[in-house]
Amino acid sequence: MFGFNNNSHPKIPRTAIQPNNYGYSHVFIDDCSRIVLDWEQKGGIPTEAMAENIEKKAAERKKEAEYAERIEKAGESLSDSNARIIEALANAKSNEAQGIYRQNAAYSKMFNKMDKIQSKYDFKKEYRQQQMNKLQESYSQKITDLRSNSNDRQKTAAASRN
Repeated sequence: MFGFNNNSHPKIPRTAIQPNNYGYSHVFIDDCSRIVLDWEQKGGIPTEAMAENIEKKAAERKKEAEYAERIEKAGESLSDSNARIIEALANAKSNEAQGIYRQNAAYSKMFNKMDKIQSKYDFKKEYRQQQMNKLQESYSQKITDLRSNSNDRQKTAAASRN
């Protein structure tokens, strides 16, 4: 009815995050490691430029971290909403299918009752027709007998007059 086949499930995009597909999370943010290695290569002596560069990078990362938190919350909300939509759709389809099943059952019951009524009506009609045919036969037979008796009486009356 809805085109759903138990052997096939909805296609899942290859980028969907699932237990067997982790997405693209293999990328690492390694700014801190690079800065520490750079500092170490320069003999472990900090400089003004290095401090300003780290402060600038830290401010950028702080903004990006805020964006990441906003994205995380929005993504969680979006994911939850999508799941609720799909759940509602699944429930709606299930309810609709159950409703159609109940309608079909009610129509089947009604048509079965109507078929029984029709068959009883046809039977009664046929029975009445048979009774009517019997009555007509009986009537025809009685008329024939009366006519036959009338002819016999006329012959007997004519014979007795002669």
